[in-house]
Amino acid sequence: MFHHARTGMGNSRKKFISENEEGAEMKKKMGYLQVILMIGCIPMLATMVALTVYASGKMKDELVDSTYLRLKACATSVEQYFTWDIREDILEKDDISYQFIDSLQDEHIEQTLFMEDERFITSIVDKDGNRAEGTKADPQIWETVRAGNDYETDGVEIQGEEYYVYYMPVCSDDGEILGMAFAGERESIVQDAISDMLRSLVLRSVCLNVLFIAVMVYLSFKIRKPLLTTAEYIDQIANGNLSGNLEVKSVIREVTTLIRASVSIHGSGRVDAVF
Repeated sequence: MFHHARTGMGNSRKKFISENEEGAEMKKKMGYLQVILMIGCIPMLATMVALTVYASGKMKDELVDSTYLRLKACATSVEQYFTWDIREDILEKDDISYQFIDSLQDEHIEQTLFMEDERFITSIVDKDGNRAEGTKADPQIWETVRAGNDYETDGVEIQGEEYYVYYMPVCSDDGEILGMAFAGERESIVQDAISDMLRSLVLRSVCLNVLFIAVMVYLSFKIRKPLLTTAEYIDQIANGNLSGNLEVKSVIREVTTLIRASVSIHGSGRVDAVF
């Protein structure tokens, strides 16, 4: 009897150790929810990040290009306005001319007419509020425009501010280049617009990611619950417990088939044959 008791205790101890080892091994395995989130979220996040980076670069380039197009249109307006004054020999720094040259300041655009490389009339003012008339353009810019070319760039410093700029030649009727028409926008204004645009894009991307992950988690739980309940039910049958009932439904065809098969095993009474 004593021998049988010791044997029983030994078997119980082995079973306990085996169950603990099995439990520890199960904890190391990935759960269904983790797998679904990894399969769904990692590719989605990578795609969203890649698209956001690409779209932000594309939108930045488009905004810079549109800035130059706008400045070109403004410089063309300056060139046409003052070319007529030069042709009619009525070029003056009068109120009408200043009204025109200042007309786009509400849009943060500065305009200037150069005679050769010197600012003849301009909307740009220094820190004391005086117009920057009589000051010179960068020699490299003047050489480019005097050769008959337009000039556009960023980072041009004017009165301590960096600008996106556009210069074009101002010509007489016989084609002689008399000066330059200028339009510029402070670089800080353009960069602020780019930053606002990027923030909006990133915010929308984050919101879409959060929404998608929330939907993934919700659907994962909806799928996981019937699977987990069915697995626990099968485990009960395998352990010889036939008293339970499986009352769970699923909208997924394969899971529904698994549920019906589990119920059929219980109803057939052939547990030993199956397990």
